[in-house]
Amino acid sequence: MPASPAGQRQLGYGIASVAIADEPTGAIPSVPADPCNSGSNAQSSDDCTTLVELIQVGSFRSQHEAEQEAARFAQEHGTTLGALVPSVEQAIIGPNNDVYFRLRYSGFRAQNTPAHICSQLAAKGENCLPLRR
Repeated sequence: MPASPAGQRQLGYGIASVAIADEPTGAIPSVPADPCNSGSNAQSSDDCTTLVELIQVGSFRSQHEAEQEAARFAQEHGTTLGALVPSVEQAIIGPNNDVYFRLRYSGFRAQNTPAHICSQLAAKGENCLPLRR
């Protein structure tokens, strides 16, 4: 298992390793990228058959930057985001173990799909990537 900063554990996720903080550092929760592909047996196969829809609106070099962007998004796009829940996912990417903090939103309902929300955000000049995991 690759080395990680103190207080974190590494989870395998596709071509990237994802480091999850044992203790959240801010008001926005840090979450694993995909607990069903973490290599652990914590999830039952039934839990992993349901896809989770989410959007990613940015990737930052620090947790603080991601949290600042979440605050900006809440202020500028609160009506568009509605009751979506922000989270910051710490990912360690590539051979140099570069650390990024991904700002993502989940909690979609039938009337506000990730693609629909991303199109609204894109019309306002924001980056947005609809995802499923």
